[in-house]
Amino acid sequence: MSPDEHSGVLLYGLGVRKMMSPEPTPPGALPLGGGVTGWVSRQLSWIRLSEECGFEMGGTGGGVLLELKITPAAGPQDVDSVRAALLDISGDLARKHHCPEPSGTAQ
Repeated sequence: MSPDEHSGVLLYGLGVRKMMSPEPTPPGALPLGGGVTGWVSRQLSWIRLSEECGFEMGGTGGGVLLELKITPAAGPQDVDSVRAALLDISGDLARKHHCPEPSGTAQ
């Protein structure tokens, strides 16, 4: 989680784990769309990275799940902004590990 430097309040957390099947849809979430597997909401969002990323990140394969949690202390979040952040983060992570980016994140 990342603390707000002024208040010390935790605002968001980012996690990476092996993809389970099927992943539950966060309450009130919308599909990421654009050919990307994942969901976006104001407080909990996730995106599926490729099986290649699972190997490149030192796992035994299988899909990798990137999960973004935003605490209520962060204030109201625009779903489009959360979606853009999740796509940017997942693209950066895929490039770092030399694996395919989720569709719609290549720049």
